[in-house]
Amino acid sequence: MKNLFFLLGGVLLLGACTNDADLRTANGYRYILHTDAPGETVKSNEAAEFYFQMLKGDSVVLDSRDQNPDPQVFLVPEETEKPVGNSNIIIDALKLMSVGDSLSIFLPLDTIEQRPPGFGPEDELRYDITLVNVMDGATYQAAEKARNDAMKKQLDAYQSRGEMVADSTATILAEYKKNPSKAGFTKTSSGLMYKILAPGRGAQPRQGQPVLVSYYGVLVSDGTMFDNSFRNGRPIDFPLGQGAVIPGWDEGIALLQQGARAVLAIPSDLAYGPNARGPIPANAELMFYVQLEGVAN
Repeated sequence: MKNLFFLLGGVLLLGACTNDADLRTANGYRYILHTDAPGETVKSNEAAEFYFQMLKGDSVVLDSRDQNPDPQVFLVPEETEKPVGNSNIIIDALKLMSVGDSLSIFLPLDTIEQRPPGFGPEDELRYDITLVNVMDGATYQAAEKARNDAMKKQLDAYQSRGEMVADSTATILAEYKKNPSKAGFTKTSSGLMYKILAPGRGAQPRQGQPVLVSYYGVLVSDGTMFDNSFRNGRPIDFPLGQGAVIPGWDEGIALLQQGARAVLAIPSDLAYGPNARGPIPANAELMFYVQLEGVAN
C-alpha cells in the first residue's frame, strides 16, 4: 500500500487552522480532537489505517484518497526506535486516537528547511486525520509479506514471458527478412508493416485513450534487442495518438483490440528517422512484438 508520508522529503507536515484550545501532544505539537470515539488508543507495534488531508489554511493541498482509495498504513514503532524524518508528529497523533476518531494536528514551518512549494516559514501545515482501523503488527507484517510475495510472483511470471517473446520475435524477424508478404505481414499506406499473432476480444482504442502495452523491440538489421517491457518489469502506458510514442506505434496500436498480440515492422521515418537514440542507430528499421494489455475508459 503506497505510503504518502514520504512525498515531502520524508516529512509529514501539517498547517494552519483556527482553534480555541491549546492541546499538545507528547512532543509539543498542537492538535484539535474533532471526534472522540470510545475504544483504546493506538499502541507501539500496532498498524494504524487512516485517511488524511493536508491543508494550508482552509485549502486542501493533498488528499490521500486522491492518491489511493485505500487507507494509508503506519506501523507505530517502539518507544526506543528513532522516528524517520519528522514522523514523530504522526506517532504523537495516532497514539491519541482510537478507531473512529478524527483530529487536526499542526506543524509550524519556521524550523523546517525543506518546505513544500507555496509555503513560507511563517506558515503552519495541518493534517486532518481519520483513523479507520487498527491491527496488531504481526498481522500487518504477515499481510504485507503475502502481498509482496504475490507481487514478486507476478513480476517473475511477467519477466519470464520475455524469454518466449524473444524466441518468437527472432523467428518472425527471420521470416520477415526473407519475404514480408509470405511471412503474413500487411502493409499500410504509411509504410508500416504489421502481423496479427492473436486477435484481441476487447475494445479497440480510440485516439487519446490511455493504453497499456507490453513490448519487445529489436533492430531489423541484425536482430539486436534494444528495449523491452519484460526486462523493465511492467508494460508501458501512454495516451494513443498524442505523439507520446513514435508514429509507428500510434498507428500500429490503433489497429489492435485489447488483448491482441502483434508484430510491427516500422520503417525509420515512422520511428526515429535520421536521429540515433541510444542503441538505435540513425535511419534504423525497427521490429516490435506488442501486446495490448489494457485500454482505459
